[in-house]
Amino acid sequence: MIALLTSPQARRKGKVLELSSLENPPILPARADPSSEEARIYGPFSKRRDVNMRWLYLTTNIKKISLPIEISMHDEGQAMSRSQEVVGARSIGFQGAGVLQEVQEIAGHFQAPPIPRRQRCACASETPSDTTPKLDSRAAPNRFLRRRYKQLLGRLPLLVYSPNKTADSSPQGAYTVSLAPNNISPHNRGPYIHQADSIDLEWWDFWMVSGHAIAGKR
Repeated sequence: MIALLTSPQARRKGKVLELSSLENPPILPARADPSSEEARIYGPFSKRRDVNMRWLYLTTNIKKISLPIEISMHDEGQAMSRSQEVVGARSIGFQGAGVLQEVQEIAGHFQAPPIPRRQRCACASETPSDTTPKLDSRAAPNRFLRRRYKQLLGRLPLLVYSPNKTADSSPQGAYTVSLAPNNISPHNRGPYIHQADSIDLEWWDFWMVSGHAIAGKR
């Protein structure tokens, strides 16, 4: 939960919390610090109020984050794997059901924007495989559905567990939060602008020359 609360990928609204804000919520009055001047003058802060305010701060911020549906495991630089049970971490949500993997496959990968008509005419001699992007076998059949699944991935943070195998440290591993590479969210708008090819550069030179000619006539 700490990894999710302090990660911008899981945050839906508001500022990302700092770790110090979880240890000492900013809504607590200065009197909550036993070494403060207020605590010396007015006495120690009520323990019950301290617990209630900490709980209120935590629950309010939990409602502002997106929660994962499963935990992935990352081990010694290997690719992430999903299993029925992640060793060292408690299983959550749809662990082992393959729901997240299915959503990623249906969403498909990012594709280049549609080729303009002028480029299609120039590339008429090329084979369809050179100009038509290929879809995944399980990807949704139309762009509308693929976009909806990409937006869903933007609201499903990936909680990755990395086990700690060093003997001189805590046996508990670490959690990191990320988003699927083919998501659509404010954190990843996607590579919608493709690299300029030779035809784009020729059109750019044409418009630059035309623009200078028009400016010279004025």
